Amino acid sequence: MACRLTGIFNALSKGISSNRFNSLRADIFRALRPLITAPSEHCAKDKAMGLSSIIFLILIAVIIFWVVGIYNRLVTLRNRFQNAFSQIEVQLKRRYDLIPNLVETAKGYIQHERETLEAVIAARNQALSGLEKATAAPGSPAAMLDLGQAEGMLAGALGRLNVVVEAYPDLKANQNMMQLSE
Repeated sequence: MACRLTGIFNALSKGISSNRFNSLRADIFRALRPLITAPSEHCAKDKAMGLSSIIFLILIAVIIFWVVGIYNRLVTLRNRFQNAFSQIEVQLKRRYDLIPNLVETAKGYIQHERETLEAVIAARNQALSGLEKATAAPGSPAAMLDLGQAEGMLAGALGRLNVVVEAYPDLKANQNMMQLSE
C-alpha cells in the first residue's frame, strides 16, 4: 500500500508543481510517515504476497481439475459397468427365450422324459426371475448371487437334457435341435 501511495504522490507531483500541492503533499507524508518509512521493504512484501497468492490460486485450480478428472473417470467406469451388464443381460434373455423352443423340439421325440423337460422349464423361469432381480439392482451382491445360483440350476437341467438328447439319435440329428443347442 505504501509503495502504491509513493508512486501516486510522485506521479501527481510531476504533473502539478504548485505550492499548495507541495504543502498538502508534505502534510500527507508526515501523517503517513510510519507507513512509508521503508517503501522498498513494503514493495518487496507486496510482490511476495502477490506471488504467493498466485501460486496458491494455481494450486487450488490444479486440485479442482484433479477432482473433476477423478469424478469424470468414476462416471465413465460406472457407465462401462452398466453397459457390460446390459450386454450380459441381452445374451441371457436371448438364451432364456431359446429354451422353450428347445423343449418343444425335444417334446416330440422324448415323451416319457417329461420330468427332465419340466425341470428345464422351471430352471429357466427361475433364472429369468433372477435376471430381472439383477437387472433391477446390478450392483447388489444378493441379486448377483441369486442369478448365479439360478444359472447353476439351469446349467444342470440343460446338462441332463443334453444327456437325454444323446440317447435319442433322431433328436440329435434334428436340424432345429442342432441350431437351438448351439
